[in-house]
Amino acid sequence: MIGKHTMTTKVVRDIETGRILSRRLRWTDGPWSRLMGVRFPTVATNTFIGPLPANATETVVLTTSPINEPIDNAQILLFYTADVTPGTSVTSHVFRIRRGTTTGGVLVNAVNFVTTVVAGARLASAGLYFDSPGVVAGQQYSLTVVQTAATVAGTWNDGCLLAMVL
Repeated sequence: MIGKHTMTTKVVRDIETGRILSRRLRWTDGPWSRLMGVRFPTVATNTFIGPLPANATETVVLTTSPINEPIDNAQILLFYTADVTPGTSVTSHVFRIRRGTTTGGVLVNAVNFVTTVVAGARLASAGLYFDSPGVVAGQQYSLTVVQTAATVAGTWNDGCLLAMVL
């Protein structure tokens, strides 16, 4: 049970005489009794797009399906995970979250998520950020990665991208 029980009384009075015509008592949970459940729009993907190139090109690795947010300009919370085995000579992975499905989409995270790596050593990365895109029907998000100084393509092992309306 949420909240405390409270008793409310409904009284009907005759305006002219002030006499009470009826009185009803009932128990409620106060303002909690008027709440209802809400399911927030959420989309997620773990479908790798790739492939990872053998150079330092920004590459889209995950893209969500379209998400429709409410009309009150809600914020979108974005989570990602990435498990990558870097290619030869890679010194870092630079992850970016973008609006849209290409590397030309608007950059969402203010600062790139950079993870220092050792070539050939599998590494898992994760991050989260938020976006306030305004009211946009069918907004999609993408996770991109740059393998800094790569000379051999890396291997995408696993990962996911989730967008949740707050």
